[in-house]
Amino acid sequence: MKRALLFGILSAVFVFPTIAQTLDPCGTVPHRSEWLANFQKRGIDLSQRSVDFRIAINAHQVGNDQGSLFDYGLILESLAALERDFDSTGIGFVVNLPFDTLRSTQYNSHDDVLEGADMMFENNKPDALNIYYVSNPAGNCGYNLPYAGIAMANQCSGFSQKTIAHEVGHALSLPHPFLGWEGGQTDDGSTPAVYTSPAPRNVTYDYTYFQSTLVRDTLIIDTAIVELVARTNCRDAADGFCDTPADYLATRWTCATNNESGQTQMDPDGQIFRSDGTLIMGYSDDNCQSRFTDEQKVAMEAFAQAERPSWIRTTFDTNLVRGVSDLILDADGFTLTTEELTFTPVENATHYFVEVSERRSFSSLLLETVVTSPVLALPSSIFEENENYYIKIYAFNDHSFLAGRSSIMDFTVLQGVSSTQTASVSKLSISPNPVSAGASVQVPFRKDIERVHWYDSRGAIVAEQAYLNNTSVEVPANFATGVYNLMLLSRDGDRYLARVQVIR
Repeated sequence: MKRALLFGILSAVFVFPTIAQTLDPCGTVPHRSEWLANFQKRGIDLSQRSVDFRIAINAHQVGNDQGSLFDYGLILESLAALERDFDSTGIGFVVNLPFDTLRSTQYNSHDDVLEGADMMFENNKPDALNIYYVSNPAGNCGYNLPYAGIAMANQCSGFSQKTIAHEVGHALSLPHPFLGWEGGQTDDGSTPAVYTSPAPRNVTYDYTYFQSTLVRDTLIIDTAIVELVARTNCRDAADGFCDTPADYLATRWTCATNNESGQTQMDPDGQIFRSDGTLIMGYSDDNCQSRFTDEQKVAMEAFAQAERPSWIRTTFDTNLVRGVSDLILDADGFTLTTEELTFTPVENATHYFVEVSERRSFSSLLLETVVTSPVLALPSSIFEENENYYIKIYAFNDHSFLAGRSSIMDFTVLQGVSSTQTASVSKLSISPNPVSAGASVQVPFRKDIERVHWYDSRGAIVAEQAYLNNTSVEVPANFATGVYNLMLLSRDGDRYLARVQVIR
């Protein structure tokens, strides 16, 4: 059994089971751009690929105005999924660290892509693809605005999911293989798709907010030629790629055992077919999607070079972070007598995301932090003596995220841990606990208390209050569900700490 002690920023977060919101796979309805249509008409030469660059990314964590809990690990998993799914393309990514944080309840759950566009216009950083992780991106798992950036739903951003690769594919010019069917056979959805009869020769679709520049007050409708199974019109129809088979399924579908759709469709010539579920730009389930086609790879590279040169980085580190599962923490038995703890560095890692829990299941987190070296401070105010704790570490650098988390290690805090604090810290008994946001908690009589601080999962103060009486503290009404650290500060510098489970 591996044992040691690890400390990060003072923090607390509780993860509650939630019912996932049902989201559409993708809100992007991309017009086949003039650039892509011209590129395809000139002919796609598969021998001309010469990828030797990376795409720069700015990642933005979006939360509510106050009390919101950011999920740093989820973004790491999302970037790992992107690295995995683009590996065969030869296109790499480099992410500007640290991730940006944005507190905005309005943007965290926005109803339409226009609000998302405003979010991006206000917060984008130049010369990179900007990706925003939000609670609800207009009812979708994600969408890409060609003139602004990508919005990703947190619940669709895990390592097993393909939404991030799908949306980056859009950002690099790729349409859906079923382009034109997003609203059924008509742009307003008034005529749904009918798969048991021959498809029409053309379908119409609305791409008002997805052209190369934002136009807010003009409805923009286009016509798409329906692709034939024989692919004789593949350059002019749908996405314009001849190695993406015909596909009319514009809603999420589950693969059959042969990686094809269970739903049959009929093309305009009466040919019956099933959709290819392996295409990342399609709408099959995540566990079925696995590839970009050769023509799609060439187009993404050419688009980046021709249309997004400011995103390209030609000088970069190529060292990968791997083999984190056997990472070992170093400690002097069970008694820690120094103010620092070191753990075995992971080769090529420049950052370590650390999670500590009082539960092996990690259903709640005592703390989480990111450090840039395998050395951690050890203040005594966070851990209780003779208590057992569990820890995981995610090692990464700005372009390599696939190492994942270490195995779970446990440690016990025994007497002898030094403290960097000069003022005393006492455990505070409060009630009720759990408590509803907006309600009050009762605290023992403390006549010398002046201020009250509330800390979120990253150790940041999310609320500060004057101590108005000697018996209670009000929980801010806008706090999200979770566990917070409540700190009462005295005039003499003494501190009283309690963990408060807030519910809504």
